[in-house]
Amino acid sequence: MGMSEVKNVVSQEEISNLLAQLANILPPRIINELKSKLSNVEITREQLANLIRILVNEYYKMLVDPGEAIGIVTAQSVGEPSTQMILRSFHFAGLREFSMALGLPRMIELVDARRKPSVPMMTIYLDEEHGKDPNKAQEVAYKIQLTTIENVTKSVEVDYINSQIIIEIDENELKQRGLSMEDVRKVVERIKGKGAQVEIEGNVIRITLEEADIIKLRRIRDKVMQTRLAGIKNVKKTLVRYKDGEWIIETEGTNLEAVLTIDGVDYRRTITNDIHEVAEVLA
Repeated sequence: MGMSEVKNVVSQEEISNLLAQLANILPPRIINELKSKLSNVEITREQLANLIRILVNEYYKMLVDPGEAIGIVTAQSVGEPSTQMILRSFHFAGLREFSMALGLPRMIELVDARRKPSVPMMTIYLDEEHGKDPNKAQEVAYKIQLTTIENVTKSVEVDYINSQIIIEIDENELKQRGLSMEDVRKVVERIKGKGAQVEIEGNVIRITLEEADIIKLRRIRDKVMQTRLAGIKNVKKTLVRYKDGEWIIETEGTNLEAVLTIDGVDYRRTITNDIHEVAEVLA
């Protein structure tokens, strides 16, 4: 501060006298707060004059005329930006290949502290080894994403005459997910039910049931198709993408407790949009 500015520094007594003159313009609370803020600050007359002018102008902007419909204005002020948030979210969702609930719906979920979000999601960060390599990141994603027999099936057929369910497995898809026909066989053997026989020829699985009617055959087929082969319960989709210099995994579906135990996952940064799950797992 130059010599001329030092001479123009306003004393605390002058500040108090000047603020006292504003008693008829500004509320006491604002004057007291301003006085407190300036108590340990060196300020010139010009700076103080500018500060008071801005403060008074901002205060008058906030005043409401008697009879003004402040409820409608407030609702509009909240509603308009929220609408824009939703529009941006829809475009965002298309790019990310996910169903999303952002904008106003997400804000309502948070305010209401909903037990379950309408679209549960996780952002999974990886350790240094897996976060720098997209292939390793994809390996972790396959460990996390729920894989059912339906996900690795090329075709499925129900032979009502011979009471058989014939499933052709896509071996390429199976290999990509780090699984084998032996994994499929074990799962099918476990859930086949009473009176059922399982035969495997190459990549074709035949399940033969004794005295099965049409309804039972369809029920067994659906049960087999939805049986879990690998992955974590409730995590329906995973997407590996590059963000801020590293590869991360984003999911549709959430199971934070199980994900934090997967090798390669950075448990310190991984998050979910299910606030109750965060509280239960991390409390």
